[in-house]
Amino acid sequence: MIPGNTTLRIEVWDSNTFIDTFIGSSEIDLEDRFFSTDFRSLKELPVEIRPLKNDASEVVMGNVKLWAEIMLKSEANRKIY
Repeated sequence: MIPGNTTLRIEVWDSNTFIDTFIGSSEIDLEDRFFSTDFRSLKELPVEIRPLKNDASEVVMGNVKLWAEIMLKSEANRKIY
């Protein structure tokens, strides 16, 4: 819901038989995007490559490739991929 907590946090974990290990995360402020005329004017959403950060290291732990669509709930109910 906008306004509100609009930070999307993406976490990547390595899961195996014995332990789950946190690799890194990336955060996107969805409210900034929703109100950005530049972002909303794009006909096709750009695929982003975002760095995965981990507080335990100063080195980027990898990247995640994604796109973020922001739409009204009524639009989302009609969307078919």
